[in-house]
Amino acid sequence: MTPLRGYLRFIYTKRIVKDVLPFVYGATATLSFILALVTAAIFIYRIGVPITVYERSLFISTCNSIVKWYIILALINLLCKFLLKIRIDKISTKVVYLLLFAKMLPAIFSSYEPYNWWETAVNFIDGFYYTLFLLVVVSTLYLSVGFSKILQANINPSKIISVGFLIIISIGAGLLMLPNSSVESVSAVDAFFISSSAVCVVGLTPFPINEVFTVMGQSIILLLIQVGGIGIMTLTCFFVFLFNGNVSTYTQMSLKDAVSSNLRISLVGILKGIFWTTLFVEFIGALMIWISVHDTLPGSMLYKIWFSVFHAISAFCNAGFSILPENLGSPLIAGNNAFFCEISSLIILGGLGFPVLINVLSFVKLKTSALFRGKKVYIPFNLNSRLVLGTTALLIIGGTIFIAFFEWNNAFENLSVTEKITQAFFNSVTPRTAGFSSLPPSAFRIQTVLLVIILMWIGGGAQSTAGGIKVNTVALFFAGLISGAKRSDKIELSGRQLSNVSSIHAMAVILLSIVVIFSATIVISFMEPRIPVLNLFYEVVSAISTVGLSLDTTPMLSNGGKILIMILMFLGRIGVITVIWGIINEKKHATYSYPTENIIIN
Repeated sequence: MTPLRGYLRFIYTKRIVKDVLPFVYGATATLSFILALVTAAIFIYRIGVPITVYERSLFISTCNSIVKWYIILALINLLCKFLLKIRIDKISTKVVYLLLFAKMLPAIFSSYEPYNWWETAVNFIDGFYYTLFLLVVVSTLYLSVGFSKILQANINPSKIISVGFLIIISIGAGLLMLPNSSVESVSAVDAFFISSSAVCVVGLTPFPINEVFTVMGQSIILLLIQVGGIGIMTLTCFFVFLFNGNVSTYTQMSLKDAVSSNLRISLVGILKGIFWTTLFVEFIGALMIWISVHDTLPGSMLYKIWFSVFHAISAFCNAGFSILPENLGSPLIAGNNAFFCEISSLIILGGLGFPVLINVLSFVKLKTSALFRGKKVYIPFNLNSRLVLGTTALLIIGGTIFIAFFEWNNAFENLSVTEKITQAFFNSVTPRTAGFSSLPPSAFRIQTVLLVIILMWIGGGAQSTAGGIKVNTVALFFAGLISGAKRSDKIELSGRQLSNVSSIHAMAVILLSIVVIFSATIVISFMEPRIPVLNLFYEVVSAISTVGLSLDTTPMLSNGGKILIMILMFLGRIGVITVIWGIINEKKHATYSYPTENIIIN
């Protein structure tokens, strides 16, 4: 081997392979991610802003140029993988390469006389609809790859969730301010308020959304509700696994613990369960709602389908948004008991929590399968499921009885007996973070208002679309109360001893919630001196519990009051304790313990 040849080989192996090629490989991935962001921005502008004929032609040429850049980057990326001996294992990556390189077929075979079916296929690939499809698929993949880089780092998931919600809220506000989203211009404060309310699945609005927002604006709100209901972290990890399949072990363990530490299945299985369970329940809910309203609700078939889908998602995600002019108090659905029962059922299912819901659906599935096979199968519910189901049933039944007793001859005076029972049941379910209103809350007695405040504060199950301090926390609190009354040093429930960590977290959640509620009420009472304190207190509890009920207070709030309510909605959705976990570093487990000392309590 000559010295020159050896030197060139040294440069190739040492400099190019080890230094240049990895840099080029990483640069193509970064540029592809940036190009995906640019593509998303261009699509948003095209959909949300009225454009001229010239701008339309410019949009088409820009899309074609972006596809060409994607092909160039894909070729460079593929060459680097070949030289670096990196295998392409992911099916999604192979599909994207195939779709991109298929775009080159019209240029290659333009001078040939192909068969008719081949000519049709080539013409379709050369068309603009294929370009749009290609941009959507490729941009989604590269965005997922880019987000996976964040999730591969050992970043505290609490910080990712908090920042993720802020980003989605900001994007949602920007989309709602687009000209095509609303009938009339929406201020930045109102856009951020409604975006926060949708992402945090609250339902508070300063004005009826059906009067201000177009179908596009309502669709954006519905998408924000869906994202907020499933959860930023869950949804992001699902799509990263779907397209990239790569998340750090630390993030996987943290997310699995956050979603449900009791589910003995893989993280991918948990995410699939949450995602597909949500879509299945919402589909069945939309179908049932359509059946109950398609004969009575005025409008076209398309509007009735949109009405059913919107309210099914809004109910299951416990958002409380409605496209009716008077929420669910509209005369268009008055007396439709089936509709109110279906909305209540979706609220209850969404408020149980994904671990409990998956546990219940697995129970039903296995029991049904065993029944058809003629076998008996014992499938017990875990303690968390029993706690949530029992406490939820107690709250619903107790709330229904008390509301019926308080309002039988007041707000329900002009209703039939069946309607009174239905409305009592519905108004017992909806305060636990759904926020739908079939009757103006201001029409209720003060006793009902106070009961609703308690129900709002408690909320639904942990890891659900609901807010509040959660029924798990309340059950644990009363278990601790009983143990304290018995002078026991252990908290025991249903033959299980509860951990000290769970007890400490429960006490912290309750105390922090009380502190935030009363502090916010004091602050907003100075900001809104014209509004009665009870109304403001009701609004604060509704916001921090992500409910959405209001004593006709939201439209009266100033910009400062709306900003404070936005902050409360954000804190209520992600959890005050989650914010604290994101700020304070987790304490490492110590190998020592201090001497035990008793503090005099009473």
